[in-house]
Amino acid sequence: MATSNSYTSPDAVCDLIMKGGITSGVIYPKLIGKLAEHYRLKNIGGTSAGAIAAAGAAAAEFRRHTQHTDAGFIQLNKVNSPRY
Repeated sequence: MATSNSYTSPDAVCDLIMKGGITSGVIYPKLIGKLAEHYRLKNIGGTSAGAIAAAGAAAAEFRRHTQHTDAGFIQLNKVNSPRY
């Protein structure tokens, strides 16, 4: 899991488009978290399950940009994690 400083203001920019499908939707939260460690997400979109993940990614990126916090990506990274 990412630490609190993993998402601090990357300089590189990335566009992110995600397709639908339940299998794809399962991996998207972790993928978004990994990309956000190195890139600022700019144009984000998707279809079906990808659109749901895109909404989460856009919200996390908006929070990083406006509140200067990585809390949105940390929360997104917890999606699909075991809760034992």
